[in-house]
Amino acid sequence: MHDEESFFLDTLSEYQWARDAAGLAPTTLDGLIRPVIEVREFYGTVPWQLTSREVDRWFAGPGKRAQSTLRG
Repeated sequence: MHDEESFFLDTLSEYQWARDAAGLAPTTLDGLIRPVIEVREFYGTVPWQLTSREVDRWFAGPGKRAQSTLRG
């Protein structure tokens, strides 16, 4: 598990660095990274260990994002 955790953190850091180097705004970058970290913290395991049922449960419950308040 420790090796998976290290791999997860390294991969996330590399992704964040690459997106930052590509010029993404900090808020955009945070919006891409935060959900992955939230899922990881909620289930206490690396994302690739999750079942489809756990992912569905996440997006139907704690991971559900508020609806947009912008007019169309």
